[in-house]
Amino acid sequence: EFPARSFVQFFDNHGFLQLKNQPQWLVIRGGSRSYLEPLTRPYRDGVRLNCPVKTIQRHADRVEVHTRSGEMETFDEV
Repeated sequence: EFPARSFVQFFDNHGFLQLKNQPQWLVIRGGSRSYLEPLTRPYRDGVRLNCPVKTIQRHADRVEVHTRSGEMETFDEV
């Protein structure tokens, strides 16, 4: 299901509810997979799914991310 309000807002934001001067809808051959895969390839192995974050601690030189499972990882930016 998709909320009608979100659907209408999307079309309004992109000018598709106008009677005149509607923008031309363009698509990418192969769909979003054709560009998402190359864009995400460099960091794909570092993406964590289903890993709830408990706290984030920001320091001057790093950011610490603490998960609910008790793990802590350090990052330059979050």
